[in-house]
Amino acid sequence: MGPMIFSEEWKQTSEAFSTFLSSLDNIRHSVQQKQTEFDEHCAALNKKIEETHKQSTDHKIVKLNIGGQKFQTSQETLLSVHESFFWCMLHSGDWKPDEEHGAYFIDRSPTAFPLILESLRQQKPVSTEHLSKFEEDMLNNDLDFYGLSQFWGNVVATGGGPPSAVPVAWCPGTSPGGGMQLTNNNQTAVFEPE
Repeated sequence: MGPMIFSEEWKQTSEAFSTFLSSLDNIRHSVQQKQTEFDEHCAALNKKIEETHKQSTDHKIVKLNIGGQKFQTSQETLLSVHESFFWCMLHSGDWKPDEEHGAYFIDRSPTAFPLILESLRQQKPVSTEHLSKFEEDMLNNDLDFYGLSQFWGNVVATGGGPPSAVPVAWCPGTSPGGGMQLTNNNQTAVFEPE
């Protein structure tokens, strides 16, 4: 084998190797482009999943059975007042809707509840303009029960005097050791079992 033949084989091998490297570079570029497209697609899917999850939690419908009368509202509405009865009910994990109707049963009169629910939806105090003294007293009792009177700043006070009971929020299961935690105007008392 002469030097010319060796040099010709070397040239052919070198050209084949260059062609191979160029082909590899094209494949690498194509793979990078596909990876970028895949990453963008995954990001778009993740964004849709997050939006769907946010919408499903923001607009989750909660069914309530107040003294035998059925109500439905969004979870967002019920969670709008921190440490209210509803906030504790939905966050504690201790209360579950009944299995038959999927509603949380609350043993209270349903009379004032539409006013309370509307005030939560509107984020405004309950109007007592057209209520009798009896209805206003019932409303105040329910506002205290649901832990909402402190949120509205006692706007709905009967007779202009102080409320008959100190409004507190009770969140079972939020205290370590199974005790009880009472909150009033950002002051908290914790009672632990002995």
